[in-house]
Amino acid sequence: MIILVDVDGVIAPIHIEWIRLINKTFGDKLTEDDIDCWDAIMTKSKGGAKVFDLLPHVYENTKPTVGALQGIRTLRNMGHKIVFVTSGIFLQKVEWIFEHGFSISKSRSTPSDIILASDKSLIVGDVLIDDYYENFGDRKYPILFDACWNKHIQGYPRAFTLEDAVHMIENITMGKEE
Repeated sequence: MIILVDVDGVIAPIHIEWIRLINKTFGDKLTEDDIDCWDAIMTKSKGGAKVFDLLPHVYENTKPTVGALQGIRTLRNMGHKIVFVTSGIFLQKVEWIFEHGFSISKSRSTPSDIILASDKSLIVGDVLIDDYYENFGDRKYPILFDACWNKHIQGYPRAFTLEDAVHMIENITMGKEE
C-alpha cells in the first residue's frame, strides 16, 4: 500500500514551537488550549497573518512526535511505501525530514518521498494520515491524527499516535477495517 503521511501536525508537532515563537515575537500568551481550530493560531494572535512569517523557523527546535519515526519504520518494514505529503514547503522542513531520519530518498534536492500539495486529494495513495480532515476528500482510508484543533471533528478513524495508525493500517491490510 501507499501510505501518505502529513508532516506538520503528524510527525512534526510544529504548533508547540510556533506558539512559543508567536508569544515571544508578538507578546501573546497563547497556549495549546487556545488553538481549537487551525485558523485560531492566526486570529487569536496580535500578529495576525504575520504569524506565518515565523513558520520557516519552527523546524529549528521542533522534535518529532513521540513514536513517529518508529511508526514510519514499522510501516516500511511491513512493505508499505511511505510518501510525505505536505503544503507550505520550506527548505527547513525538507531538511528537518531528512535530519530526523524520516526520508529514505537519496537526494535532498529532489526527494522521491516528499510531495508538496495544497490539495492532497490529487495525490494517489491508499491511506492518508493527516491532522486536517478537509484534506481527506473522498479517500477510502483516511486516518485523522489527533490534534487540539480537530477535537470536535467526528466521522473519521482517529489515531492518537503513529502506533495507533500502524494498527489501523494492519487491520485494513488484513481486511478488518474499523
